[in-house]
Order: sequence, then C-alpha cells, then structure tokens
Amino acid sequence: MRRFFGTWLPVLLGLVLPLLAAAQQTVKGRITDPAGNPLQGATVQVRGAQPSTQSDENGNFTISVPAGSNRLEVSFVGFQSQVVSIRSGELLIQLKEDDSNLN
Repeated sequence: MRRFFGTWLPVLLGLVLPLLAAAQQTVKGRITDPAGNPLQGATVQVRGAQPSTQSDENGNFTISVPAGSNRLEVSFVGFQSQVVSIRSGELLIQLKEDDSNLN
C-alpha cells in the first residue's frame, strides 16, 4: 500500500490536476455607467456559485468561472443589478442607474 502512494499517487495527481484546472475559464470585462465612466468596486459574482470579485479603478475585472456556469451577476450601489451571459471575448457591461429609491 505504501508503495502505491509513493509511486502512483504523484502520477495520478499529475494527470488529474490539469483536468481540474481546465474545468475553469477566465472571464474578463469592463463595467461602466451610462456615460461610459468606469465603475470602481462593482461586484461581479458567478450566478449560483461562490466565486466573486470587484472591478478595479478602471472598471476592469477578471474572474475564474467554474465549468458549467454561464452567467455573471453584476451589482453596484446606486445602480440596477444586471445578469449577463458569459461569452468569448471581453465583456462590456453598462449598468443603469437605480432611480427607484430617490425621493
């Protein structure tokens, strides 16, 4: 038994780990307001999954998406949340202002 773990375990891990890494994809995008200004600190979350990130000072984000996930939810204070489909290429997301809480 000890010989199995010493010899074959590293080989099995070497075969399985690349498959697990390939099961994820990296999605990049940019979040702006209606005027085209970047939104820093917008939250980007994989819909129905745990991974999330925030946009940088230029509105850019990068997130690792698990296999089988195909939607992102984007939110920012004062703006309507938006659900977007994941596709190839960089996502350009424009959030609309949320006027519903204004008096």
